[in-house]
Amino acid sequence: MGMKQTIAALLVASGFVAACGNSGGDNKAATPAIQQEAQAFLDSYTKEYVQLYTASSEAQWQSNTAIKEGDTTLTVAARKADEAMAAFPGSNTNIETARKLMAAKDQLTDLQVRQLEQILYAAANNPQTV
Repeated sequence: MGMKQTIAALLVASGFVAACGNSGGDNKAATPAIQQEAQAFLDSYTKEYVQLYTASSEAQWQSNTAIKEGDTTLTVAARKADEAMAAFPGSNTNIETARKLMAAKDQLTDLQVRQLEQILYAAANNPQTV
């Protein structure tokens, strides 16, 4: 992962983590179903994204600090972690779910709309649909 990709991923991850609280409070009965569905998707996406980002970062760290001549194990592990990190935002499931939720954006909170827009923007870098 290049420096620009790392910085972008860190910003996206920190934005999702900072913003993904349940903005509707604890009264789920008063929250529209589409908002609950959107929040569940955003929470799940954020959890998976942070796990993949952490694994990728740790694998890169190991690859760059625990260097053993002739041993490519850590390099291969870092490459696989980076590939998983790159593939996740652009998965068909994530794109389709975000688009479906954005079709009802007038019923979502402003925060949820901004987060879904960010998810679709991140998906554009590595779309599985291509």
